[in-house]
Amino acid sequence: MTPTSYSAFRSPGAPITNAVQPGACFLRNAAVATSGDYRNYYYKDGKKYSHTISPKSGYPVEHNLASVTVFDDNCMDADALATAAMSMGETKALKFAADNNLALVMFVREEDGSLKTLVSDKARKILGE
Repeated sequence: MTPTSYSAFRSPGAPITNAVQPGACFLRNAAVATSGDYRNYYYKDGKKYSHTISPKSGYPVEHNLASVTVFDDNCMDADALATAAMSMGETKALKFAADNNLALVMFVREEDGSLKTLVSDKARKILGE
């Protein structure tokens, strides 16, 4: 059996922490899943509502987290963890990732409409940061 391995590439000289970078990730015996609000949402009275529901309130989440990508050994866990992190928001999700040694990458909406990238320590190792 081949051990789990990850490798990635990005545009040269463009660190993942400074901007959203298109790229590809090659996986072997591993999985990646992304959850986000960039496709499933609606506006009502000028306010954007996410399809992600807060387990605490039962209403759509209200934070600036646009998406979460999780790398894991299997896709079912990666998907569940990405959705859970999406419901937490960026601060709690990053702490959750650190506490549980999770590899995740988050894109967070800034006030000016740009996206900020947050990367967990484990994801940094996987992505060669």
